[in-house]
Amino acid sequence: MPSSVDFERYFFSSDLTQTIRFSARHLDKRIRCGVTRMALEDRAGAPQPLRPADLERVFEQYCQEIERIAADKILAGSFQGDGTIVIRAVDISP
Repeated sequence: MPSSVDFERYFFSSDLTQTIRFSARHLDKRIRCGVTRMALEDRAGAPQPLRPADLERVFEQYCQEIERIAADKILAGSFQGDGTIVIRAVDISP
């Protein structure tokens, strides 16, 4: 069964929110998504804070898993107050 959530291939690092931001499309709506720095560092098993370029590499490495978690949250209606989806360490721990 094909997923009803599609993801754009573009992402960027936000220093302000300490997240990697990306977008999904569901029911003709664009949904802003993000995965926190801590979630990426925990998933990678990083012993110290990662540089932005390293965070982006971790995001790319675990992109399918991150998108699956985001899709599950979208389909479950687990949005933040501002309508975004946020993946935290608790969501992605190894």
